[in-house]
Amino acid sequence: MQRPHVQETGVAVAPQRTDVPQRTGASATFSELLKRVKAEGLLDLDPRYYIGRLVRNTTLLVAGLTAFFLLGDSWWQLVVAVWMGLCGGQSSFMWHDAGHKAMFRDKRAASAVGYFHANFVNGVSFGWWVNHHNRHHSNPNHLDMDPDIGRRTAIFDIKQYATRTPRQRFIVRYQSVLFFVLLVLESFKMHKTAVKSIAQGLTKRPVLESTLLLARARSI
Repeated sequence: MQRPHVQETGVAVAPQRTDVPQRTGASATFSELLKRVKAEGLLDLDPRYYIGRLVRNTTLLVAGLTAFFLLGDSWWQLVVAVWMGLCGGQSSFMWHDAGHKAMFRDKRAASAVGYFHANFVNGVSFGWWVNHHNRHHSNPNHLDMDPDIGRRTAIFDIKQYATRTPRQRFIVRYQSVLFFVLLVLESFKMHKTAVKSIAQGLTKRPVLESTLLLARARSI
């Protein structure tokens, strides 16, 4: 049995094990951070918080729709449009967290929130987005494997320039100026992607997703 090493202070110190590989660099930093986050309970599910958020967001959305119908043909509809845009952004946070299974233990409840907020409120395919977003988190910022980088018109490395069409290359040359324009058009692009992914059979519940998208289109 190995005797503990005794420092000059007289305090016994257990010998350091050498048979266990030690994490170094970024892996060690992330491992330590993950342990601390879990210990603080920051990854624990908190359904009450999300129920409160859902109630608040629904109230804001209903208020916006009420104002839209009451105002009628008025320039004040521009204010309503901004309001509804903010509601859409808050709704996106809900489908994002539902897709990460961060809301409820019941998978069906989380899926219901995700499909409603993604497909019906925002016109995005929830089934497509979950698969897409999971692959993004598996390979974040990887030029070849992160789908969030691959499907963009803008480039993140000069090596990507050769893969762009002439029209896309024009956008790339001025992407620093057109960045916010591209963000605005991202909504239309995700609507288009939703229809294509459902038509190509890339979603698990095509009937449900199609029904919600059509219901959204009719309500608009």
